[in-house]
Parts: sequence; structure tokens; C-alpha cells
Amino acid sequence: MNRRVLTVSATEPDCHRSINAALALAQPGSVISVLPGTYAETLTLAVPCTIASEQGPGTVVVTAEDGAAVLLHAESATLSGLTLTSTDPHAATVDVVSGRLRVDDCEVRARSAAAVYLRGGTALAMSRCQVSNPTGAGIIAVENATGSIEETTISRIGTSAVVLRSGADPTLRDCTIDGVGGNAVCGTEHARGTVERCTITRVQGPAIALEKHSATEIRQTSITDTADAGILVTSDAQPVIEDCQITGTAGAGLQVSEGAHPQLAGCRISRAGSGGSAVLIGVRGRGSLRRCRVTDGAGTGVRVGPDAEVALEDCRVHGHEGDGVLIERDGAAWVTGCEVYANRGDGIRVDSVRPTTVKGCAVHDNGGAGVRQGADDAELSVVDVDSRANGAPDTHRDATEPAAGNRRQPTAPSDGEPPQAAPHPSGVSRAPSVAAAVDVLLDELNSLVGLAGVKQDVSMLVNLQLLAQRRQQAGLPSPPMSRHLVFAGPPGTGKTTIARLYARILQALGTLRKGHVVEVSRADLVAQIVGGTAIKTTEKFEAALGGVLFIDEAYTLSADSGGGADFGQEAIDTIVKLMEDHRDDIVVIAAGYSHEMRAFLASNPGLASRFTKSIEFENYAVDELVTIVETFCRQHRYTLDYGTGQALTDLFSRIPRDANFGNGRTARKVFEEMVGRQAQRLARIEVASAPELTRLLPEDVGAVPAGGIRAGGTNQRPDLEQLRARLDAMVGLDGVKREVTDIVNLLATARRRAAAGLPVPSLSRHVIFAGAPGTGKTTVARLYGQLLAALGVLASGQLVEVSRADLVAEYVGQTAARTRDAFDRARGGVLFIDEAYTLVPPDRGSGADFGREAVDTLVKLMEDHRDDVVVIAAGYTAEMAAFLDSNPGIGSRFSHTVHFADYTAEQLVTIVEQHAQAAGYELTLETKALLLRSFASAAPEQTSGNGRFARKVLDAMITRQAGRVCQILHPTREELSALLPGDFVTPAR
Repeated sequence: MNRRVLTVSATEPDCHRSINAALALAQPGSVISVLPGTYAETLTLAVPCTIASEQGPGTVVVTAEDGAAVLLHAESATLSGLTLTSTDPHAATVDVVSGRLRVDDCEVRARSAAAVYLRGGTALAMSRCQVSNPTGAGIIAVENATGSIEETTISRIGTSAVVLRSGADPTLRDCTIDGVGGNAVCGTEHARGTVERCTITRVQGPAIALEKHSATEIRQTSITDTADAGILVTSDAQPVIEDCQITGTAGAGLQVSEGAHPQLAGCRISRAGSGGSAVLIGVRGRGSLRRCRVTDGAGTGVRVGPDAEVALEDCRVHGHEGDGVLIERDGAAWVTGCEVYANRGDGIRVDSVRPTTVKGCAVHDNGGAGVRQGADDAELSVVDVDSRANGAPDTHRDATEPAAGNRRQPTAPSDGEPPQAAPHPSGVSRAPSVAAAVDVLLDELNSLVGLAGVKQDVSMLVNLQLLAQRRQQAGLPSPPMSRHLVFAGPPGTGKTTIARLYARILQALGTLRKGHVVEVSRADLVAQIVGGTAIKTTEKFEAALGGVLFIDEAYTLSADSGGGADFGQEAIDTIVKLMEDHRDDIVVIAAGYSHEMRAFLASNPGLASRFTKSIEFENYAVDELVTIVETFCRQHRYTLDYGTGQALTDLFSRIPRDANFGNGRTARKVFEEMVGRQAQRLARIEVASAPELTRLLPEDVGAVPAGGIRAGGTNQRPDLEQLRARLDAMVGLDGVKREVTDIVNLLATARRRAAAGLPVPSLSRHVIFAGAPGTGKTTVARLYGQLLAALGVLASGQLVEVSRADLVAEYVGQTAARTRDAFDRARGGVLFIDEAYTLVPPDRGSGADFGREAVDTLVKLMEDHRDDVVVIAAGYTAEMAAFLDSNPGIGSRFSHTVHFADYTAEQLVTIVEQHAQAAGYELTLETKALLLRSFASAAPEQTSGNGRFARKVLDAMITRQAGRVCQILHPTREELSALLPGDFVTPAR
């Protein structure tokens, strides 16, 4: 069923005056497109529909003083580009009572117990949003609520940012949680959920608190600057915590108690404790740590309390002011394959009488004993331990010295200087079986979906590194090669994944001593005060020494901010110098869009010489995207039913590859939405079999996701025939209709030829709209964009209206930035430049006007993004001809000019009548005849406003009619609506 589009505006004609007025007429699948403004109302969503800001985020505010701003009672609904606020202290701003709510590019503000509340069995799909609530929680999910929250910032929270309760199982991915009065994430009462690749900073309570049998999974998440513990696990919670970084916590990095048993793998806990313990396994707590690093704490590294247990396997514990590992009385520990060194106290101190095992460890360079048995009756087993260079002798009874040449070598990189294998002649320590280790990593690289060119480039770099080492062994100079790389391409194509693999490969080769990756963006490097940028950049650079510094969206460092207060260039200059100072101890990878990265390299003379190698990441092909979804299915134990693969192929074929296309992220969203639709489908079945629970059907695939097409927030293209009918129904404009139809037909035919494998002629989609004001240019422009979206030529078709004031600044350097910003807002749609001729003033010799800079910037952007934006320049006919002559490139880019003629007298009468009917008034036959005679005899300058003139006449008639009707004691319905000849005043000449 085709979606019905309902338009809302508080001021524009032919629109609903409130969103609720449009909701009252909405049918399942309707799209409510909201023009800019503030709407004081509570939106109760009772039918599946989409509510979207027509001109993008920040332009539409929905505010509720009493109750929630949004209540969902429907099976599903979508909100896009809205700012949602509520000042009711007793209501959440967004309350999901039932169904599934999708929220994209929205801002949610609250001053109540919660900004977003998910009730039992509901689902939330939130992406690229901002959530704030200075007096309460950010998002609360209860009673098995599910969904995903991605690329969302949750900040300025009074209590806890995310609360999961009673089996709630949502996923937080790529989110930022900052400035929280309670916990960043609190899981309780059998809560599940996943926290993945999130950044958590400035939290007053424990950053993540899990209790009461919670089983939350936390992966690749960074926790810094907390006033309490980094992760608190208590009351029988059993989370899985993998590849996380916990740094600079006032309390313990990890604190466990009361029957809880977290399992940690690949985590790093540093600068934690403030005099306490970095890892504290408290009363009745248990913990399992594998491949973890616990470093540089102000107190004890790992402390095991009474009636507590810990298993440390293949871990590094070093750099603490107290003991490395301390097992208190009645505690127990199994410490195997670990390295404990450079602690000011003992390496491992055992004061417990319960069984404790230390096996296959390296314990060295500690201030106290390597292994100290603090209790005479301790049941301590020490086997094959390399204990040396400590400040005091070991005191355990059954210490055994490992056989010579058989000391255990660390399997993970350390931050100090532990014993290593004999150095390679090149001076780089080489672990045994380097070739085997590299082959394993290359196999992991080759197992990734797609990326054939990337794999070939990385393999070539590996071979160059191996060749360099062989030449060095032979006494020959190394071949010329750059260590630093540019990863160029669209998002979601695996740049970060490849960077991590490349770092591990270089570490296995011995080229890098650590092989870790420090990921940064502009916000991590650039400060807002003079001198602060160099400090921030240096800190991040030094943290990456021995590994890889990965700068995501590096081109934003060189972006023109339009003023002198931007310090991105300072960050670039600092990085260039540090790359020279530490040329042999780091690899820098700069990542971003291909075109923008070329500009980045040109921003500093030293960058291009240091980044001589670029690896291009292409969009995934359709079959590769299907393979990625199949991979997600295998990981989560789902299967694709017969026909589902083809449905996925059809879906990915329809998603446009615009600036919003997320590649692998889009595939992940598609998979998660399939699982959500399956859940909705199976909810209607009382008893579902195991095969039914794992099978995904073609109907679960759904339509094109919002990440692909953003037409007013909808996820389906508008109906082409309906749009053509709307154009045909406009008053007059016969020539305009013919010209626009011809352009649309040309573009539609070109797409068909391309689909048939035939050559496609070069066609310009940019148009000049020439004519007097009030002739419908803006309305036709909006329809033109929607027509192109219906054809699939544009991703969304939204209209962004600008004038000279929106593009031209008063100071040098700001105009280009303003113009680029306007162009970016129009990505996937139409940029409509009203009175475009004003960009080029008649006095071309004036040096103080920056309009020409705006034109030059537009010409370049139209070339760089020719497939992503349609530009319509509008204005008077003669002036627009001069505009086309102002720049050699303008005329070639605007190959079509659509002429808008003035309305005739008959057409003006029709316009007055249409607006009157829309407002609930009716023109009598005598009134229409009077209007026709008046308009026909009026001077051209009187009616030059065209449609605006018609509306002005109607407004004056309504005002006079109101004065007349007020004299009637009990007016009838007909008297209240009729506009009589006496209500018309002949326009003055």
C-alpha cells in the first residue's frame, strides 16, 4: 500500500496546523512531514506511521508541558529529525507503551525520572540521537524490552544514563555517555543487554553497575574519569567483559562482591584505585581474568578479599604503588601464565590459608619479594615460576626454579622491559614462529567479506616489511616504504577492523613493539583554548607509541571553520612533528572519505610526504552485504529461509549508495530489524518450535531502511504517480509542468538505459527557475525533489531553502564554510537558492563582497557531489541570465531553465478560491466575477506578486467579512463562511 504524505506547518498554506491534526487522519504507513516550528502538543501514536522533520534535525521542536511528548501505542512508528521535550516532572519525554519505536537523528530532553521509558515487551531502535535529563535517568528499559541504541550521545544526566531491569535486553553500540550523576549503565534483576564500542566519561557513580543476576555483555568499551569504580559487579551478576579499557577511575577499575562472577578477557585497567586496588574481588566475589593488563595503579594491582576467588590467566600486572597481587586471608587464587613486575610492593603476596596456585609465571623487578607467603599455614603451590631481580627474596616454602632455557615467554605485549627472546640482528625482538603467527593473521584478514583490493594492498605491505628485515639481515639497506597510511573510503567498510589487524601483524613481525591501536577523532585532539590542542594531541600520540594511532575522519582537522578560533591545523602540525620525532616507534593511519582525505593531505606540506600510501576502501557489493548478514545469522544462531537471501539481495539493490550509506553498519541494522520483525511475528504464536525461533523469512526483511532513504524520514520511496498528479493539479504553470515532466522523463529513461547496460548520456539535474515572485517556484522545487526521490535519482528528495544571507558571510573565510554547510544539509535532496542572482552584485569590481566566493564554492561542490545533490537557482528572468554569466562553470552545470509565467486573472481567482476553501470560506458567484474583472483590469505591477498577491487579497476579504459578520446577532453557518462582493476592496493603482 502506498504511503500517504501529510504535511504540517503552523504558517504555510495547505498544511495541517498541528501534528495531532495530521495524526487524526493518518492511516497505517502514513508519513507526516513537519515543516520548521515549535509544536506544543503530546503525540499519541495509535497507528503505524512516520513523523519526520522535512528540513532535518533541529528545525522541529515538539514540547509537552503536561505528560509525555510521545506515547507509542501502535505496532510500530518512526520519528526522524525531531527535538522532543517535556517539562512534566512526572512523565518520560518518550514513553513506549507498546510496539516498536524507531528514533533517528532526534534530540530528547527531559526533566523527570526518565527521558525515554521502554515498558515490557517493547522495542526501541535509536540511532544518531542526543538524550539529556539533568534531573533523572536517560533511558530506562524494563521487563524484557529490547532494541538497539546506536551512535547516540547520552549526556547531562542527573541519575543513571541507561537502566536495564527485569530481563531487559537492548544493545548499546558506538554510543557516548558523558556527564552522569549516577551510573552510565545500571543492570539489575536479571537484566541482559550488550554494551559495545561505547565511550563512557565523567561519571559520578560506578560507570557500569551490574547486580541481581544481571548477565550484561560489555565489549570494546572505554571508561575514563569516574568518581567511583569503573565496573561494579555484585549480587550474583555474571557479565562477560571483553576488550575494554578502564582508565583513571577514583575507585577500583573492577570491583566484585556478593556472589558475582564476571568473566574478563583482553581488558586493560590502568591508573585506577587512588590508593585502593585496581581490581578488587571483595567478600564472596569471584572473577576470571584472561589476557588482561592491570597497570600503573596507586594501590594494589589485584586484591582478593575474604571468601573471594580469582583466576588470573595470561595477564600482566605491573607498575603499582603496592603489591601486584594480594590474596588476603580466606581468599583463593589461581595465577597461571602471568607476568607480575615493576610493582613497589611484593609481586604476589599470599596471606590466605585457602589453596592458592602460582604456575608458569614471570615475577620480576618488584620492590618486595617476587612471591611472598605471608601466612605460615598458607596452602600455596608455586610451580615453574621465573622470579628474579626483585627487592627481597621469595618466602614461599616450595618454590621451584624453572629449567634453564625453559622460562616462559610472555604471549602478550607488556609496557615494561620483561625478559625477551634473544634479539634479532636488526635490533627488533622476534618471537618464535613469526611466519606462522603472520600467516594466522593474514588468514584472518582474508576471511573478511569483500575488500579484495584492501587485502592485496595489506599483503603487499607485509611482504615489504618481511623483505626489509631480510635485507637488513644481509647487511643491505631497507627498500623505500612508508609506514604511515591513508585509509580512504566510505564508512562501514572495515577501516577500523583492518587497522587493528594491521597493527597485530606489525607486532608479530617485530616492526611494532606493542601492536595496540589508539583510536581518535577530532574531539580527542583539538581543544577550545590556545595551547590546549598540542597538549591533547601529544597525550594521544604518546599513548599510541609502540602501536598504531588511528585518526578517524582525519579531514575534519583541516576543515575550514570560517574563523580564526579553530585549532585543527595546530593538531596537524603537532602530529607531523611527532611523526618525525618517533618515526620508528609508531604507525599513523588517517581515515576518511576519499575526496576529503585528498584535501587533508594538502593542508600541510609535511603530510603528503609522510602519507605516501593510500588504501582505497570501496562500498560493499550487494552479494557481499548479503554475506555479512549471513555471518551475523551464524554468530547469533539464525538461519535464512528459502527466498530470504533473494529478498535481501533485492533490498540491498534498492538502497542508494549516498553519503548516509553505512555498508557493514547498514547490513547490521538490516539483520537486527529482521530479528525484530521475526519477534513481532512470533509474538502472535503461543508456542513456537526451535526451528521457528531461528528461521528468518522473506517477510522479515522489510522495506528499505531509514539509513538508506531519508525522504522525510520515510523508508519507502514516494509514489511517482501521486507526485505527477500533484504537479498536474497546480493552478496554471502549463509550460512549467511540461518542462519539469520532460526533465523527469529524461532522467527516468537514463536509469532504464543504465539498467539495460546501454550507454547513458550526460544529463544535468540542476535547474534554473526563472520568473516573478509568487509563481510557485518553491512548491514546484519541492515536488521536483520528491519526483527524483521516487525515481531513485535522489536518496531523500528533501528541500533545503537558502538565500544570500545563508551563504554569504561578512568576514574573509566564512562564506565557503557557510556554503558547504548548506550544501551538506541538502545531501540526498534539493538545494533551493532563492534570488540566486544576489550572490553576484551588479558592481563586479567591488572587493568587499563575498558572493562570488559562494558561487565558486557551489560550482566546485556541484562537481564533487554531482550525484548527491540537485541545485535549483531561482529568481527574476533577466537577473538569472546575468547570474549564469557570472562564472564560467555555472552555465555548464545548469543546462535547463524552467520559465514561470505570471498568473492570468482567471488563475488568480482560482488561487483565491482554493485558499478560501482550505480556510473554510466560500466565494459566491458574484464575488468571483468581481475578482475576475478587478484582476483583469489591474495594472501589471499590482498583481506582480502572483500567488502572494492572491493570498493578500483573500486575507483582506476575510478581515472585512469578520467586521461585517460581527454586526449579525446570530449568524448562520452560511453567513460565517460566505465572502460577498462587499468584502472585496479594489487594489489601489
